[in-house]
Amino acid sequence: HAFENLEAEVKDGIVDELINSGPVVFAEVVKDQWGSHCVQHILKHGSEAHRAQTLLHLLDGLLDFATSEQGAESVTQALKEGGEATLDRIVGRMREAANGSRRAMIADPALSVTGSQLIGSVLSAADKDQRTLPYDCIRGHNCHAARM
Repeated sequence: HAFENLEAEVKDGIVDELINSGPVVFAEVVKDQWGSHCVQHILKHGSEAHRAQTLLHLLDGLLDFATSEQGAESVTQALKEGGEATLDRIVGRMREAANGSRRAMIADPALSVTGSQLIGSVLSAADKDQRTLPYDCIRGHNCHAARM
């Protein structure tokens, strides 16, 4: 809880450093238990700019974070705090191809317990139209995954 009790100027400096350190450092932090707590605190209580930058990092690393328990918790927090616009962005990102892949990014996390739980959280928050597109993306991969 030390992060929550810092003065605003000190906290802003820490948040700026985290956000501006690049995707590798952000990924290390968000997958750590205390780091994930800090990221979730930013999503709940940070400035609009800090929340927006944090969401961008989470979207960029969504495949990696979806299969990490701490990372998935941060993505779930972004979903809770961000409303409909954030839900649209997360669903859209799940439909995109992973780097260097032809299949939608959602197919890989669907093969892990943590990823499946995150996908379930996202899809349960989505409306019928939002759910249709991700379902279509993973439908063809379910049979392949079952044969593994």
